[in-house]
Amino acid sequence: MHCLVCYCSLSSSGGAVAIQCGHVFHQHCLLPHIKQSQTCPLCHEPTSVKSIIMLDFYNVCDEDYDEEEEMYWNEGILEQLALVRKEKLLALKKKVKLFQSCVNNMSYIVNEIFINKLEPDVFTTLKEQNFSSLESDLHKLKTENNGLREEIEHLKNVKTIVTSVRYYAENTLSSLLDVVPKGHEFGISLNLANSCMLYKRMLVKHEMLSRYLRNEISNYHDKLKLATASFDSSNNKTNLYENEMKKLKLIENTLLAQIDSRNNSNASNSDNSAFSICEADSASCDVCSLKKKPLPIKGTGSHPRDIEIMLVPKDEESIEVSSASALPISGEIISAKKTRAYQHYFTHSAQFKDRILISCKKENFPLVKVT
Repeated sequence: MHCLVCYCSLSSSGGAVAIQCGHVFHQHCLLPHIKQSQTCPLCHEPTSVKSIIMLDFYNVCDEDYDEEEEMYWNEGILEQLALVRKEKLLALKKKVKLFQSCVNNMSYIVNEIFINKLEPDVFTTLKEQNFSSLESDLHKLKTENNGLREEIEHLKNVKTIVTSVRYYAENTLSSLLDVVPKGHEFGISLNLANSCMLYKRMLVKHEMLSRYLRNEISNYHDKLKLATASFDSSNNKTNLYENEMKKLKLIENTLLAQIDSRNNSNASNSDNSAFSICEADSASCDVCSLKKKPLPIKGTGSHPRDIEIMLVPKDEESIEVSSASALPISGEIISAKKTRAYQHYFTHSAQFKDRILISCKKENFPLVKVT
């Protein structure tokens, strides 16, 4: 008999113990495992130190050792090891699946962040491409619709001809029956009946084709309505974007005009600055006056909005603004070499609801507040 931990034989010298589940071990092999996990090393059944049973072997002789018993014992050990290996493999597979799921989630999150950071002009380009595709589809549908209308007119003419031929055949048959000698009516009637059957088949075929074409026209009408609705929606969005751009352009022109007028009035005090700047607060200084009282600018257009300009020192770390502001003011100091650089920042002003940030030549920059 062998210990199930170290796989050494259990001698009669002592030290052999058993637990409630029936498995036998060396005492020095079993005690550390029970103290650590409180389970059987082989079957993992809960146990404790108190449940250990001391075993004594007498007249144990190595000559009684049976090779078949050893083979049976080794097979049992291999089965137990295979079960342990299988459990470890299952645990590793679960960890791999969890890791793969985390990787997929991270990839999805990265894609979402990338899409959210795309510039507005990229979305505008995509919408314009979709708009062109819708126009092309609409033109194709109109062309197909016109072709189907012409086909329907042709089938109507064919139906009229077939109807008139049928009426003519019936009249001819009636007149022939009056003049045909007796005994020949059957042959003539049979020929006319065959002709009528042929015309009838043609009529049925054309009626089926006409119904099919009507259904096709109805389907194309539905597609045309959907394409027209999508076209109108895209056109409305384009008009809205154009109106917003016009409004922003008007605001920009108004702001530049007022800044130019202030520059012209203060040309004697400064040569290259957009505003006159002094070291201390002064009533004659543009910067100081704008700090104390904002410069109002009246809005124009169908939906005018008044704005006002306030100059803030460049070295000021934070600016008190309303909670609805979307601008990160702290550290966002923008400098420009030319006054016309205002135009660049006005093109992005639609992103903010109540603040527009533009640049200035000198150490101060204006904060535009939409009221």
